[in-house]
Amino acid sequence: MCEATTQTLARWRKTGPSPKSFPEDTKEKQQQWICNMLHYVFPDYNEKAQGAVSLCDVSQCIWVLADRGIFTKVFLDWDEKYFGPCLEAFGDIYDNASVNGQNMMSSILLHFMVKECEFAPVPEIVFYGGTGDAFIPIVQNGMIFKDGLSAIHGEYAHTLQWAIIGWANRRGYINLTNSVVNIYKASVDTRRSSKEKYKQEFGDNKKILIWDVLCDTFDVRGKEHEDYQHNIFSESFRSPAYLTKVLMSQDLQYTACGLLMQHRHARKHLFAYRDQDAGLKDMQAYSKHLAQTRLKDTDDKGQVAYRSAYMDISRQTKKKITTTSVTPAGDVATQIQAPGNRVNYNHWPAWDTNLTNAH
Repeated sequence: MCEATTQTLARWRKTGPSPKSFPEDTKEKQQQWICNMLHYVFPDYNEKAQGAVSLCDVSQCIWVLADRGIFTKVFLDWDEKYFGPCLEAFGDIYDNASVNGQNMMSSILLHFMVKECEFAPVPEIVFYGGTGDAFIPIVQNGMIFKDGLSAIHGEYAHTLQWAIIGWANRRGYINLTNSVVNIYKASVDTRRSSKEKYKQEFGDNKKILIWDVLCDTFDVRGKEHEDYQHNIFSESFRSPAYLTKVLMSQDLQYTACGLLMQHRHARKHLFAYRDQDAGLKDMQAYSKHLAQTRLKDTDDKGQVAYRSAYMDISRQTKKKITTTSVTPAGDVATQIQAPGNRVNYNHWPAWDTNLTNAH
């Protein structure tokens, strides 16, 4: 599907595919378009380099998120056969977004990502506010995270994107040659960033990563149109804001996952994509308040400094240093007992059955 001659690669790298936005077409033609687009945007990408994942695999992951019909179909299947049954184990779930202090969303998603997709079993990595490139070492180590950029961006949007990619692979909608977690890790390899700068949401330009093209585009919201040669906008589930919007108030709002997300936002008084609810707090303000209740220090921007008993992972940006902390990888017992850990591991053995039954 993505095999190419030297001549075709040269053409793709020079002109790219046409049209400039994701086409409404057959699965094969859509995935071919994506692969051609990747060769254009990342002309120096070398699949034969050590650790490089296949652009064919990346194109399949993008396809799951870019084709709205396919994503919706896979999401509904995942919600019915996995997420919903897991959620029922908590009992009366919608009065609060947690049961006995346990975070239901984090508990279920971490179980899926660890058991099904082989991600690192590190819970409760939370970014408070904009991260710059601080998220890169987290992703490179196969860890999931809660994103505090904004309520619109969605704290769980990226994890849900990769969960649905993992479910699509399990259920045969795509057939990846690399593991989902290895594609996830490789998507932020800065050596593969484009030489060109691309327009972002606020008119800024940056050198983009495969991560940006794959799962971190910006919702067009009627102001821009997708054009892979100039921007990273997309009216599809490649955009975290688009995914959050559809979960909160559109096609996926009545799924088990969508209902739980709405209750989480209502409890936090966050923007919930409803005209009458503009939100009392933004994600950063809420996160700052939450961090203070858990005996963690914050600066005036809501950035968090964790206890020294943890291992810090930091990246310095031009504007600020964004810091998060995780327990050392591989020490699951320590992670389970970590202060502030709100993941419920007690249900994990029972939830394994949901994955087994989904084969």
